[in-house]
Amino acid sequence: MATKYATHRQVQDTERELRDLKRVKNDPYLYGSVPNKPDFAKREKEVEDRLTRIKPPGVSASERKRLESRNELLKEFIRGKADEIRKPAMPTKQQMWDSPAGAVGQHRMWQDRVNNFTVGEDGKAGRAKDGYGAMSEWKDNCRRLADDEQREMDPDISSPEQLRPDKRDQSSFADYRKMNFAPGVGIPQEKWDEAVGTAPVAGQCERLRKDGKACTAPAMTGHDCCLAHSKQAGE
Repeated sequence: MATKYATHRQVQDTERELRDLKRVKNDPYLYGSVPNKPDFAKREKEVEDRLTRIKPPGVSASERKRLESRNELLKEFIRGKADEIRKPAMPTKQQMWDSPAGAVGQHRMWQDRVNNFTVGEDGKAGRAKDGYGAMSEWKDNCRRLADDEQREMDPDISSPEQLRPDKRDQSSFADYRKMNFAPGVGIPQEKWDEAVGTAPVAGQCERLRKDGKACTAPAMTGHDCCLAHSKQAGE
């Protein structure tokens, strides 16, 4: 089962559709040009009923407290593990970005559990009634708890991304091992030369420096050495 209440944009679109229908109905000229009045009335009633069904109803002070408490419970269920139903923790932003081995499987299992299972007031997890899972209920509660201005200004008012943890643990990104995509990345040229040696490349001086290492200066046109080695050799 999907959410009971729609997003603010969907509600606005339905309200606009209903206004257009009523504008036609209240205009004698426009309404007179409608070929099938019963179908028009049926359409108007369908849109009215849909708006009533999908628009989040307001909440009283006492109900707000209950919904806020319920959403905290749902949030902990969505984010955390529930071993009794084999529910993994919500994949972190780092996992979603890096996509290490096992991340896809964890995301799929997590998604299935938050959509088809929920948690009771006693904290016990179980299969959701009529498929109304924890994620759908949490979204509905978020839409109800927000006022019109909040729903208008914040399109992510019921986005589960606001619940997603940043990292796998509490350590800093600086604590994770850096990823090098080529040998020698970050190693000074001198250290690399000492470790593996060097070989001249096309256009590079083929002579040796005084310390016995290969010269890395560019060779002069038509010569196999650089200007400095050319002068040393009297060329």
